[in-house]
Amino acid sequence: MKDKPPFSSITHFFRVVILYWKGIALFILVSTAILSYAVFSFPKVYKCEMEFVPPDFKLASPLLEKAALVPGSASDLERIYSYLHSFSLYRELIDTFNLYSHYEISHLTDEQKRSKKIQRILEQNIQVRITRNATILVQVYDRVPRMAYEITLFLLRRTENFCRQIIGMEKALAETQRQLEELLREVRRIEEELSRLRTQYKIITGGSEQSVRSPLIPTLEAFAHYDKVLSMETRLVRLQHIYTNLMEEKVRREDFIRIYPTPIFVIQPPYEPVYPDTLNPYLLIGLGLMGSCLIAMGVAYYLHFLGLLKAPQSQSREIEVIPS
Repeated sequence: MKDKPPFSSITHFFRVVILYWKGIALFILVSTAILSYAVFSFPKVYKCEMEFVPPDFKLASPLLEKAALVPGSASDLERIYSYLHSFSLYRELIDTFNLYSHYEISHLTDEQKRSKKIQRILEQNIQVRITRNATILVQVYDRVPRMAYEITLFLLRRTENFCRQIIGMEKALAETQRQLEELLREVRRIEEELSRLRTQYKIITGGSEQSVRSPLIPTLEAFAHYDKVLSMETRLVRLQHIYTNLMEEKVRREDFIRIYPTPIFVIQPPYEPVYPDTLNPYLLIGLGLMGSCLIAMGVAYYLHFLGLLKAPQSQSREIEVIPS
């Protein structure tokens, strides 16, 4: 009985490949054609990303110097991470960019199915993660490069507003401005009342001596309002001192917002992508061609080893079919 060639023989392997080269070539051509069609027909996807450092919400106060440069703690990172996955932000994103039409799901009449569909799409196209360097990386994928950029910029602006609301930069400035306006109204009221009393009762105070002087005849009514005038003058001096402190605080808050217009430190700002975030299609086809070659030759040899392939008559004597 003739010895069977070993299964691991390289020479025997190539003989089998040559024996069934037509079927192997047909399989390679068909698989490559299918892969090429899939590669060129699949829509291109563009990626826009940004990376930023959030502030420490406990320290980032307008009362502190350089507070905007203090990096956030783990809880601050988690808070912004949760906000970027919040339902309210997704709803605002959908309404702003009309994403139902953009993702071609506006035809769905069932509101629940449409909401679940858009939720899955957004979770797939918007990737947010906390890096090892304690930063937040946001990656947005879309078929339209401009849309990917606009969505990323939208997320950046909303994150800035979210941090401002927690820190209260503009709110603190507005509160200082409100206090100044109330203080000015009180100062004007006291000044008007003092002017009326001095004019009506001829009350003059000044220096270490306080006296009531009248070019005519002093009256007891003037003496009755004297203590009131002194009290109002003392209160007016205190209010003017408070006004000076509030003005300094207002200037400091305005300088803080001017120097740090954004509460987050953007490491990588968003940019409009130019090239799709995919491998070169010709490289993919080449890799697919190599893979189909290896698969076709391996399957042909294995089926030949099991005896499931019939060798051509002209070459049946060259290679013995190995039964299973």
